[in-house]
Amino acid sequence: MEEQKNEKKAIFGGKRPAGERRLTKKQQRFAQEYLVDLNATQAAIRAGYSAKSARVKGCDLLKDPRIKEIIDKRLEELAERTRMTQEQVFQELVKVAKADMTTFATWGPEGVTFRPSSELRPEDTAAVAEVSQTVTEHGGTRRIRLHDKLKALEMLSRYFGMFTDATKEDLTINVNIEGLGEVTKKHEG
Repeated sequence: MEEQKNEKKAIFGGKRPAGERRLTKKQQRFAQEYLVDLNATQAAIRAGYSAKSARVKGCDLLKDPRIKEIIDKRLEELAERTRMTQEQVFQELVKVAKADMTTFATWGPEGVTFRPSSELRPEDTAAVAEVSQTVTEHGGTRRIRLHDKLKALEMLSRYFGMFTDATKEDLTINVNIEGLGEVTKKHEG
């Protein structure tokens, strides 16, 4: 029983050297809340600090090396879980650029028919920006909107250096004409 008390004391801030002090519950909560939106003022308020002093308190808390270490560690973990490589970004752009509306719908004189999402491949659905349906007493609408194909193609063309803008270059020509000396002509392209 005594061992449990000592363990609790160590975890929740019993007597320790100043450099090894544990964070209070409010400080721990601040670190958690800061990760929600990276807003120190709002995190301080949500952690239970006064709204009047939250701006200053949030700034002070961010300077605390113990809190900074917790936040940095959790941000790094989050970045690892969500990190995309250049290749993954490239592949996502390719999916959007190659998207074809006939993969999602057919249309003709008899109207528009959408393919069920269960029939679509993940590389197809990656290009979908929005699917919506509106129902009214007079009918309704259904809509599939794809991500911007032209934007994806533009980004890919820049990646490949396909359509670089011509830059203006100054061209200076020195011509030595017999009897007149040297003449300089400047041309801006």
